[in-house]
Order: sequence, then C-alpha cells, then structure tokens
Amino acid sequence: MIHALDHLLLTTTDLQAAAAKLAAVLGRGPDRVGAVASMDAVAFRLANTTILLIAQQPGNPLGLEPAPADGSAAQAAAGFAVPDLDAARALLTRRGLPCGEVVGWTAENGSETRAVVLDGTVTFGTKLLLVERPAMPSGPGVGIDHVVIRTHSPDRALALFGARLGLDLRLDRTNWNTRFLFFRCGDLVVEVVQPAGEEASDQPNRFNGLAWRSPTLVADHARLAAAGVPVSELRTGRKPGTHLFTVRENAALVPSIFIELERKAG
Repeated sequence: MIHALDHLLLTTTDLQAAAAKLAAVLGRGPDRVGAVASMDAVAFRLANTTILLIAQQPGNPLGLEPAPADGSAAQAAAGFAVPDLDAARALLTRRGLPCGEVVGWTAENGSETRAVVLDGTVTFGTKLLLVERPAMPSGPGVGIDHVVIRTHSPDRALALFGARLGLDLRLDRTNWNTRFLFFRCGDLVVEVVQPAGEEASDQPNRFNGLAWRSPTLVADHARLAAAGVPVSELRTGRKPGTHLFTVRENAALVPSIFIELERKAG
C-alpha cells in the first residue's frame, strides 16, 4: 500500500530564517516557494522525499503542531505516498483507521494530486496523511535515512505503523537504554523509540528528529563547518558500516544527524 514517504512538513514562526538555515544545511536553495492551505511555504526536494516548511499562522488552519518560538521548527506532519488512494483509504477503514475526506489540487506542473488526513485519535497525536503518488526512483544528493518518532507505547506503535499502515517491521530491539522499532518505508526508515523501563502511557506520539543520508559525508561535514554551522566530530555509527556527525543546537531546525553508509566494493 504505502511505497514511500512523500513529504515531511515542518512548521516555523520565521519562514525566511528557517529556509536559510535549511539551505545552509543542505548546501542549496529551495526548489519552490508558494503556499499550502493559504499559509506561506517553501519546499526542498531531496533524493527520496520532500521537506515542506510552513509559516505558522494564527488559527493554524491545518491543525498542525505549533512551531517553537526559538527559531527552530516542529516536525508537524508526515505524508505517505500510495499508488491508489481510494484502495488505500478503503483498506485502512477496514483496519480501523478512519480517513478524512479526499482533498484534490493541481500542482504547479499541472499534475492532479489527491490526499487524505488520517484520524488523529487513531494515530495517537502524530499527524499523518496519504498522498496519491506513483513510485519514483531515488535521485542523487542528500536524502532522509530515517525519521525518528518518540512513543510512550511501543505496542501501540506496532499496531499503528505495522498492522494498520502495513510498514515492514525490520527491527524490534532494546539497546543503549532505548527500545527501537524500525519500520521500512520505501528506501528510508521510520524509527520509533521509547526509553527502556519507561512505563507505557497514553501520551501522544511526537516527531523527534531526522537522520539525513549523505553520499559525501566528509565533504558535507567540511562544508557545514566552513559555513559556521555547529557540527560534531565525524564518528563511527552504532549501526555497522555507518559513519555520521551531529548538527548541534537548532542549526538544522530539528534534532539532526548526517549519516553515510559504507559503499560495498564491486
């Protein structure tokens, strides 16, 4: 049903400053400046998804998570791509995950797009939607390796992302005082985490950070350091065959790391 993460939506109180920060992190400017639901927006197309920056406005017409006041951003919503929206909507309804009404619009390139918002009471506070998009191969450059979601109930997350949304559960493991659930979504991972030993509760899920996938990690590290973006030292990741660095403070708008997988010979 779901074949990719279509987009991740971030809200901010200062769109111009946020777009400049994200441009510095990615090493290039935005692909589109426009509006979403009457709110000013900036889009950055990545190798495997799109980041939408939305200027938070009074009234919050989309019901998004409020943007923080410190100049960073809130990861407010995630849109999953499906090839057939009507079929996906019918399947999720049978699985006990109601969807809203279908909303359609015409993109700048003339293509017709349709989407539905999933019932927030069943997604446990995480704003999720389905977007009708054909499968597309990943492009070059920086993409997203994984999106981190903080949960207070791993069993609830297993039911939502695995049983209902049908994402492929690749890992359920407790290490480093944290329980990790890894769900494959296209060529990236939805990583759901909970501190080990924390008592389960009905508190809402929250987006908790991003891992940017870089094909040129050393060059990106040098570029960001030269631009004055606070970054950690390069280090070996916990996952075998990975190297990474952290973007410190709120320079990347949300908690972020850059990660690179070792390329296999041949």
